[in-house]
Amino acid sequence: MLTMRLPIGRWRANEVARDPILPRYRTPFIKKHNQKGLDDMSVASGSPTRIISLSTIPSRFPLIHKTLDCLLAQSARVDEIWLVIPRHYRRFPDYDGSLPDVPKGIRIVQTDEDLGPATKILAAAEMLRGEDCSILFCDDDQRYHPTWAEDLFAAHDPAKRRAVAMFGIMVKRVLGKDTPRTYRNPYGAPPRRTISLLDMRYRFERMKQQVRYKRLYPRVAKPHRVHFARGGYVDLLHGFGGVVVRPDYFTEADKTIPDHIRPVDDIWLSGVLAIRDIPIYVPGGIVRPSHHAADKTDPLSQTVSHGLDRDEANIEGIKYFQDTYNIWK
Repeated sequence: MLTMRLPIGRWRANEVARDPILPRYRTPFIKKHNQKGLDDMSVASGSPTRIISLSTIPSRFPLIHKTLDCLLAQSARVDEIWLVIPRHYRRFPDYDGSLPDVPKGIRIVQTDEDLGPATKILAAAEMLRGEDCSILFCDDDQRYHPTWAEDLFAAHDPAKRRAVAMFGIMVKRVLGKDTPRTYRNPYGAPPRRTISLLDMRYRFERMKQQVRYKRLYPRVAKPHRVHFARGGYVDLLHGFGGVVVRPDYFTEADKTIPDHIRPVDDIWLSGVLAIRDIPIYVPGGIVRPSHHAADKTDPLSQTVSHGLDRDEANIEGIKYFQDTYNIWK
């Protein structure tokens, strides 16, 4: 296993899709590369540029279109969708450098350094730092409801300097009885979960499936559910549901991730936000995504790294921030 830290290089963008802007987008802004290798950006309306960013791994290249198609079908104004791919993977040393086929409207962005699952946001933040921009980062193994991006962007007010996540949990959920008794989230009450029987939108959509297929249990994917009925603050974001941030929430130092917690990017990114006093807000009423086949392809949740399984790495990640930065205590 490669344990030495790779040299830090400048992020470079590689436009692979023939047309990186969807025709239906209202504010295309790619003009030319500036001195930093970034694109000059301008949004006619004066509102922040909106980027959706995700990363993937070679074994999921044949399946990535399932998520990309969902992102292209979003109802929100989105200026670009970035698929971030390192030139070399730590987990996949035999990677030959080939790139996946992507639909029109997707821009492949290649990076010189593999930062694990956090690559999807740290790469984008590095390139967009200093820009008036909101970044929605997400996972490559999910199907997102058409209103997902619109709802998350609408809940994110750049002036409030807070991250907005579709899903998140409290530190107590990970540490259990080892959670410090005196610890409380300093920003407010946690979100309140939806009572399944009262999720009338889900019930109506499920009934439509049953009528259409004339079965009580039709063999199709169930409709998306609303996970939280009321918004609130969490300690730990969950990237699979999508998270909206600003580029200046992150710095160059955030790329120095301890190897033993590199696979648990949710813990790392949550800790980075916490030490900068940036709260994580989970709004209510947002439809939860669903998994597709890529979820079973080389999942990090089943990976043992540096002798730690996923649950153990989560605990070690929290302890790292407790001991190093005196948070979550």
